[in-house]
Amino acid sequence: MRRRLVATLALVVLVLAAVVAWRLGAHGGSRIATPAGDPAALLRGVPFYRSVIHADAVRSASRSTDGTLHLDVAPPALLETRLDEHGLGGLGEVLPARALGEIKRGGEIWHLDDAAVFALLDRTAGDASTSALWSCVPGTPSAVAAARIVPARLAEPDFGGAALDAWRTRADLAERVLGRPLRAELAEDLGSLALFALYEPPPGGTPDALFAVELKRSDRLRSLFDTVFALGALTDRASIERYRDVPVGLVRSGAASGRFALAIDGDAVLFARSSRLIHDAIDAHRAASPRSPLVSRARGLAASWCALTESAYVAHGWARLAREAEPGPEPHGESILVADDPSGWRLIGRGQGPAIIADPVVPFVRGVLAGAQRGAD
Repeated sequence: MRRRLVATLALVVLVLAAVVAWRLGAHGGSRIATPAGDPAALLRGVPFYRSVIHADAVRSASRSTDGTLHLDVAPPALLETRLDEHGLGGLGEVLPARALGEIKRGGEIWHLDDAAVFALLDRTAGDASTSALWSCVPGTPSAVAAARIVPARLAEPDFGGAALDAWRTRADLAERVLGRPLRAELAEDLGSLALFALYEPPPGGTPDALFAVELKRSDRLRSLFDTVFALGALTDRASIERYRDVPVGLVRSGAASGRFALAIDGDAVLFARSSRLIHDAIDAHRAASPRSPLVSRARGLAASWCALTESAYVAHGWARLAREAEPGPEPHGESILVADDPSGWRLIGRGQGPAIIADPVVPFVRGVLAGAQRGAD
């Protein structure tokens, strides 16, 4: 009798253990019963990553008992094929050589090597919340990115290292043509904050976007713009209009997606897809208008770079880049980049999607380039 009771209890314990294990697997995020170290198998149930991460770019992959996915990835190898497809094969050199990721439900953390792509960022992430530049963002953008920068680095002879050799060569040529030390002037005149705001387009439409950079001194940059637009006027591709007391430069190309406008308003330099958005930014700057919720949240984040999105356009843009059929159901995301000892960086994402897809700049630029290509065809 006693043996039968013990056997029965043992059976009950085994059944309960099996049920608990099944329930944990069902509610543990993207848990997949797969052989450890097989990137394709581990990522098969993870949207976005399953499309972009391939075995050649993964040094190692494993899943811990709490369901956290650990990846050791080489970003240049990861993006090499996609960059080559868009004629940007050399761009992989500016990316971190290594990225160590911890991915779990509701967020992820990536530890990144230092790289040329971070060359302008301020590792101290000083407080920029008092900058007047925040008031330049009008209306209600659907996605925002902000960067704390150190413009003085532009004047360094080895700025960006070997990865930016070609960029420095082009800058040398531009300085000789214009007869001005452009990098030295920008290093002295630019402030420590840059903002990007994207405005949601109607279905099937093209978004507008504003890029704003803080200025410590405006006279030399305004003189440079005058020179550039005077040269552009000779080809009928550039013109200048005035809004309030501000000259607004307009540049046109053969495709509508190639149009943009720029202006300098006091302590801010403004770039946008349309002159209307430049006008709105000038009005907001002068009135110190109330900030949108996304801008207010970005202003409060202590980070070298941050991005926040509620944009369906951004979500669809990243899905197209990853060749996913549809974006995830949740377009909201927030990511920050902070310095990581001794010289690397830590990218922290909060939300259901990967940390990088909070960024609105990459999908916007991709959309502009695609539109320009269609216009050229």
